[in-house]
Amino acid sequence: MTTPDDTATIVQRHERQVETPHGRVYVTEIPGGDPPIVLMHGFPDDHRIYDKLLPRLSPRRAVAFDFAGYGRSDRKDGTHFSPEDHGAEITAVLDALGIDRAVLVGHDASVRTPSPTRSPAHDE
Repeated sequence: MTTPDDTATIVQRHERQVETPHGRVYVTEIPGGDPPIVLMHGFPDDHRIYDKLLPRLSPRRAVAFDFAGYGRSDRKDGTHFSPEDHGAEITAVLDALGIDRAVLVGHDASVRTPSPTRSPAHDE
């Protein structure tokens, strides 16, 4: 019999770097069903604030990532930190992962991030 604490060791995480307008961002993902849950960290946190939650969202697909300049993402000079810049990063992450629709979960200042912009190809 498995317990909720065993879930973290059973669920397989996928990690990658995704190119965004502001550099590469680190993404970790748990496979599962749609719509995926996309977890956005607050500031100055990073994706690790969701380490215990991410596997517990199974059987849903769940994604956590580090905004540029945080965690395992690129730290370039002139890193952009406005809500619009973060919106562009989220859009790039969703596009790279092939996600058209998602449940966005924000923490702290990330709740001010605008919804991702979608190209007409993503509209229904």
